[in-house]
Amino acid sequence: MSTRELWVRRLVLTGVLWAVAYVALRLLEFAPLPIPLALVVLAGMAVWWLITDVVADDVGDWSIPVEGMSGGVEARDDRLGLYCRRIESNLTARTPDAGVQDLLRTVTQSRLALRHGLTLADPGVEEMLGARLAKTLVEPPRRIPLAELHDHLNRIESL
Repeated sequence: MSTRELWVRRLVLTGVLWAVAYVALRLLEFAPLPIPLALVVLAGMAVWWLITDVVADDVGDWSIPVEGMSGGVEARDDRLGLYCRRIESNLTARTPDAGVQDLLRTVTQSRLALRHGLTLADPGVEEMLGARLAKTLVEPPRRIPLAELHDHLNRIESL
């Protein structure tokens, strides 16, 4: 809609609103003065236009780019940035780091507690996790390939 059409609609709406208010006040046996009533309606509509014009703009993007991440990954919160750094560190470090395994252990523990009220030490949890994920959580630090990490995360989500 062009600016001209917008203002024509606004002025027509203001005129209709003034006419409705004038007729309603006359029917209620008030003696409305046309010019002051028009000014009051116009002032109210001006405030309304100001609010709608300011609020109607598109909201800005609040994502924060994470420095040093490959592929232009953007962090939506601090945890996502931490997770991305841990995974990238796991893939690029010279020596295996326990960071990703600690992260998997933490996520698995919170998922088990939230969904089932269990801990990693409870009996029967190893069967729920599957042998591969259970082994990854207790073995010494090693570099976990992306495909295996993806499988582990899918398994954790399905708990």
